[in-house]
Amino acid sequence: MLPNKNRLKKKKDFGQVFKKGRGFKDNALSVKLTENNLKVSRFAFVVSLKVSKKAFLRNKIRRRLREIIKANLSKLKTGFDVVFTVRR
Repeated sequence: MLPNKNRLKKKKDFGQVFKKGRGFKDNALSVKLTENNLKVSRFAFVVSLKVSKKAFLRNKIRRRLREIIKANLSKLKTGFDVVFTVRR
């Protein structure tokens, strides 16, 4: 599990990332990020019903992405809000 300080939670913060953030897309994943002027980076993961109707599969994808970020947290730059969106 990601530490609490590294989680993006508030609706306002999500809105800011989607409104002002810069995006990158791949076949399976899209990433939006923006600077947050904090000493830590915060992350969020979005897996919609379009990916799978089954909640356990969506949660499994989220858990795996979280663990990847957690394992590489020390290698990542600080000061960003990042939203990962899993695509179909």
